[in-house]
Amino acid sequence: MASYSGLFQAYVENGDANSKKNGLKFELKGSGVLPTLKLAKPTEWENENTPLLKFPKLRKGKRAIENIVIQNDGVIPGTVKFDLLANPNFKFLSQTSYTISAKLF
Repeated sequence: MASYSGLFQAYVENGDANSKKNGLKFELKGSGVLPTLKLAKPTEWENENTPLLKFPKLRKGKRAIENIVIQNDGVIPGTVKFDLLANPNFKFLSQTSYTISAKLF
């Protein structure tokens, strides 16, 4: 369980910047838990947002499979969704959305 807070601000377009009535501001607070999903494999990254899957060189007509391993180290289930770019040479063997159970201690 953790506490979270944020500030909500809304301003009136073309409102008087010196007036106290040109906007609305209040704080939001709450407590809860978030899933803790972690990419365990692959371990190499192309950049900070793109994991790197390294496929071996293959002869024409042959196939290779690389696994993606995601762990949930949290206390509640988490759902991961893969957003795929269209490419006729690559595909997922099953669905692109998975719910991963929480790690039991």
